[in-house]
Amino acid sequence: MKIAVVGAGPVGTAFAARLVVAGHDVTLVARSARLDALTKDGGAVRVTKSFNGGAPVRVGVAPALDPSTA
Repeated sequence: MKIAVVGAGPVGTAFAARLVVAGHDVTLVARSARLDALTKDGGAVRVTKSFNGGAPVRVGVAPALDPSTA
C-alpha cells in the first residue's frame, strides 16, 4: 500500500518508520531543516532503541507529494 505521512515531526516520523517495517511504501513529507537532515542521511530514521533494535529504518522523503501519483 502507498502511504504519505505529511509532517516529519517525532510522531509522523515514528509512524512512517513503523509503516515501512510493516511492508508499506511510505513517503514522509518534510520541509526546511528536517528535510535537509533526512535527505542528508538518505532517509535513515532512528525511532527508539526499543523499536527495530535501534537500527535505522529507510523512509522515502520528499518536500511535497507528486500530484500525478494516485
